[in-house]
Amino acid sequence: MKYLLLTKHRAWFKTLPRETVVAAREYIREKKKSGVIESIYVFPGGGGMTVFNADSHEHLMEMLTAYPLFSAVEFEVRPLAEVESYFRLALGEGKAKKGVRR
Repeated sequence: MKYLLLTKHRAWFKTLPRETVVAAREYIREKKKSGVIESIYVFPGGGGMTVFNADSHEHLMEMLTAYPLFSAVEFEVRPLAEVESYFRLALGEGKAKKGVRR
């Protein structure tokens, strides 16, 4: 399952120890290498967005709570669906992919 994660830094984000930020960079590199993180960008001024792959909502929660900056970041999580599934439904061309209800 794909998720869009929008993040905002908490007020005290800038006071994090260097080691925590280094650990976060390594976490992101590992997740990108394994395909869990599909893409990730930061916003000028703070925060960012990530397309994250997880097997379930629980798996996503497990991976996010393991992120070294978890307590310093606010997450907004939105599940994503493939656009072709939408078009198949909108055009009456059959059912969406398995697991999607009408």
